Amino acid sequence: MIEIENVSKKYADKVAVNNVTFSVEEGEIFGLLGPSGAGKTSLIKIITTQIKHDTGHIKVMGKRIEKWKAEDNVKLGIMTEGFGLYDRLTCCENIRFYERIFQLPENTGSKLIEEVGLADAMDKRVSELSKGMRQRLSFVRAIINSPQLLFLDEPTSDLDPISTERIHEIIKMLRKQGTTVFLSTHDMSEATKLCDKIGLLNHGGLIEYGDPHILCTGYNSENMITIIDKKGVSRTIENRPENAGMFCEYFKNNNVISIKSSEMNLEQLFIKLTSEKGGTNE
Repeated sequence: MIEIENVSKKYADKVAVNNVTFSVEEGEIFGLLGPSGAGKTSLIKIITTQIKHDTGHIKVMGKRIEKWKAEDNVKLGIMTEGFGLYDRLTCCENIRFYERIFQLPENTGSKLIEEVGLADAMDKRVSELSKGMRQRLSFVRAIINSPQLLFLDEPTSDLDPISTERIHEIIKMLRKQGTTVFLSTHDMSEATKLCDKIGLLNHGGLIEYGDPHILCTGYNSENMITIIDKKGVSRTIENRPENAGMFCEYFKNNNVISIKSSEMNLEQLFIKLTSEKGGTNE
């Protein structure tokens, strides 16, 4: 769905995107991760033709973005901060406006509004909404046309856990229906839960790419397992075949409260890699 090859972008003397190459397969959820200022939003704006890149090549749905036409945009859904909401219009009026743009049946957006918990705010102006409510309305606007390719830039950043879970369920439903999702997020648990693959940006460059679970396993250099027994005693054992008997004894005696490996989670991997590469651009 997306092919990016050696793409770079500078603003004056600042490098925003630095020679980035990766691809996004049809039907997957791809997560673009990185510290603030790493270049995530710039890259999304480049791919969606909101700004031009300086060097490199990009294809979206098999078409070079230089040849992308206005009518091709009906295949996309885009959610970025402040994108596409009209403050003086109500929630209802915003949604009706996009129904007309995409030539959708009236009330197409009503069910989506209910699913994200905004039914009681339909007659409120966008300017009167909280950040979280604006965020949910922006999400509905991005998916109202059932896009083939959906770009989400920090979709749950201002949401409570219940609203976040609602958004996650809708994203997974869209993936099942064939939508490819390009997700930018700071939330490592969100990326772990949703993403088939991730790309980690730092200082505009791609420093890691792949399946998040495989990546975390690959950085497990210690290869240790910690068991806590029913007395609260913790024991850490090297994960080797010759130690299998010790693990079995704990389970045979029904003496295990918890067990965990030394494998990093995505948040720990994120901190390790971005710290090693020099932190953020801020």
